[in-house]
Amino acid sequence: MGLLVRVFLLGILFLPLLSKAEKNDPGDEILVFGPTTGCPPLTTTFYPSYYEDFSDPFVSWSWDFGDGETSTDFSPTHTYNIEGEFTVTVVATTVSGAITTITAPGLIKTSNSFSVNLGPDASFCSGSSITLDATVSGASDYLWEDGSTTPTTDRFFEGEYSVAVTKGGCVARDTIYVSQTPLISADFDYNFTPGCSPIATSFTEMSQSCAGPIVSWEWDFGDGNTSTDQNPVHDYAAPGDYLVMLTVKNSIGSVYATNKTVTIEGTVMPTVELGDDQVICEGFTGTLVATGSGGPYVWSTGETTSSIVVDASGKYYVTVNVDGCEASDTVNVSILPDLIVNFSATQL
Repeated sequence: MGLLVRVFLLGILFLPLLSKAEKNDPGDEILVFGPTTGCPPLTTTFYPSYYEDFSDPFVSWSWDFGDGETSTDFSPTHTYNIEGEFTVTVVATTVSGAITTITAPGLIKTSNSFSVNLGPDASFCSGSSITLDATVSGASDYLWEDGSTTPTTDRFFEGEYSVAVTKGGCVARDTIYVSQTPLISADFDYNFTPGCSPIATSFTEMSQSCAGPIVSWEWDFGDGNTSTDQNPVHDYAAPGDYLVMLTVKNSIGSVYATNKTVTIEGTVMPTVELGDDQVICEGFTGTLVATGSGGPYVWSTGETTSSIVVDASGKYYVTVNVDGCEASDTVNVSILPDLIVNFSATQL
């Protein structure tokens, strides 16, 4: 018959420093060498206390600390970095494969009764500074990343800044990123719907100024046209790439210019011209000629040539269609009757 011995040597040697967890089974418990409550990060050491048969000793241990972390050490040391109440479990396995499970519900409790808030990421105007405030009522110590120890600090450069605040033995931390904004900057976006020219294009300025509002806008649309509207709409006569420039000025006189290539898509509207109305003599024919851009030509007579021969009066029209963009023109043809001369002779 094997000898049963209760393993609790550390419990005897360090009894004044140990806390007993709730027993899962009679005689089995998890001993804690260190604090069981406090502020994170909280570091403590666990020790399994159980009856052991020396003829079938325990050879492996699997710890679950309740915060997602585990260990296979016999007596592990673990640090809790988050707030909460944690159940600790150890599964011990003997040489023969026998398993003993000890669970200590809510054994570790961590809490931080205060927090420090530097606010959301922020920006400040180039050439100036920004004040970061970590004030916490009742706090005893402040420590910034640069070693300063005041509740507030001024920063003159872009970057990430952090602070640790101590209150009642607990430490709260926060980090903020601050960026510098130019005194003035110019930017814009544009939008259009592809179609027949002229192609209406809307421009939206997105300029910024941290030293007084922007008071003037000068646009150069890259096709010889300009505007001083804040958000103009411009008609481009043809699709293509245009270098658009925007110059802005703020209330203190700072000026900034930017440019970008805008790509306008669409179809050039075709043109067609038939000229003046025509008069032809009866019995003769006339020729109608269509001129312009695009093609093919489609006449009201059904013909598709650039010119047609007519010998009857009426209204004739021609259309040109390019990718859905259509132009047309109309001409009137009149027939002049044959000239009839009536005369009589008178004897002198």
